Amino acid sequence: TVVQSIWTAGRLPDPVAPGTFLWDLGRSPYDPQDCYISELVACLSQITQGVTMGTDTSQASHTPEYSDAMIQGLMDSGRRMVYDYTNGTDRGLSEFPGASGDATRGIGRLAKTYFNSKDQLVTLGFAGGPGPAFAGAPYTGWQLGREFGALINNHNVGGFQTIINAAADPRNGTDWSDVTQVHCVRWQDNASAQISIDALTSQSRAWEIFAANGGHSSIAVIIEMQMRHGMPPIQMALDHGILPSLSPDVETNMTTDPFSMMRGAFCVQRALANDLVFPISNPNNLPAPQLITCRQVIEMMTIAGAAANRVLDKVGTLTPGKEADIVVLDASNINVAPINNVAGAIVTMMDTRNVRDVLIAGKIVYRSGKLVGWDTRRLVRDITRARDRVLRRINGPALVGTLPPGQNSFTNPYRPNFLGSCCYKGQNTTAPEYRLRP
Repeated sequence: TVVQSIWTAGRLPDPVAPGTFLWDLGRSPYDPQDCYISELVACLSQITQGVTMGTDTSQASHTPEYSDAMIQGLMDSGRRMVYDYTNGTDRGLSEFPGASGDATRGIGRLAKTYFNSKDQLVTLGFAGGPGPAFAGAPYTGWQLGREFGALINNHNVGGFQTIINAAADPRNGTDWSDVTQVHCVRWQDNASAQISIDALTSQSRAWEIFAANGGHSSIAVIIEMQMRHGMPPIQMALDHGILPSLSPDVETNMTTDPFSMMRGAFCVQRALANDLVFPISNPNNLPAPQLITCRQVIEMMTIAGAAANRVLDKVGTLTPGKEADIVVLDASNINVAPINNVAGAIVTMMDTRNVRDVLIAGKIVYRSGKLVGWDTRRLVRDITRARDRVLRRINGPALVGTLPPGQNSFTNPYRPNFLGSCCYKGQNTTAPEYRLRP
């Protein structure tokens, strides 16, 4: 609610009266310049954490000016990125998604203006789905994206039927090597936990189709656990022969650092698999799956990510002739010394303080723990000023209604809840609060 409705859309739907709003600013609380600085800071922040490439699914293309500002922020960062073109809040000025054969608006305009070369750091993705590109369109969203050279990147939370329907539509083809589905949770056929490798808990028509057609899965392990998406489907991906990439998904909700993501994947798969060894936890005697290794988790963070973003021919491995996206890790830091196993130390012991240098396309962008060519104090000042501008607009006059209390803020005017608990919104209202002792 806070991110999608208040900060992004600038309006809160009325759950009692569909199509109406409890509160509506009449605009998004942020301007294109706020999107620009957000994209820029997010990219540079992730570089300092040792992430050389990402996919931006901003859902903020309210008007063409917003899309342009976000793309410029990605390009100015010097980071390798996929701009996954998505819709925003359409108040009559959105150009999403565009149309087939039309290079003047939507994805066609963006492809022509910013993505007319494959030899650039920022490339084009498209969030259009495998159904009609828009109401009444005779072609699918996947077809529209492919027409303009975009890779397909969709967020799929529990949408197993979307995959089945996509395969049933011949317009979507059978080569899905350009398709990435993020999350892929709750795709199992049966009402059972996805914890084993048996026919009951692993059976999934959606996963079978997706694997056979060469699709890529990106799993946001720690976000899926935190945001109640469903159990991260690491085991389902492995059972169907897919090495998933790892996604932070929502940077404002959870860290984007690769060590947290790798440890999350490593530990959740092992926790579920290891628990099956104990008869008290496994009364139906389900077979315990193989445990993933640290090296496989590193490959999720590198090779699988490059493949999902369609740049494995350029980056993802240390191979002569590739473009040298390299993260140099400090093995002499006291938190891993003395190092005895590199892969094990990276996944189970290291954190962002071990990131010493980062190169993107052979250019040093982070050296000895410092961003190269950027004034970080100024960046922090600019992003903080952007936050304050947004807050002023949220607290300003609204077109409709007033902002209800309790939306992450216990005060009026609305402001960040700096010192209170951040975890009460979204709690299970049917269960009692914990009464705990140390």
